Amino acid sequence: MKEQPLVSILMTAYNREKYIAEAIESVLASTYKDLGLITVNCYINF
Repeated sequence: MKEQPLVSILMTAYNREKYIAEAIESVLASTYKDLGLITVNCYINF
């Protein structure tokens, strides 16, 4: 059986409190199982 490559998902979370739970649930419900989820809650003012 061929190994699936690891897929990293980068999710921004700043000011996304309305959507973050649904977004994380969507990733967890994926049929692709070799996942890494990186969530960033950061504000940068340039």
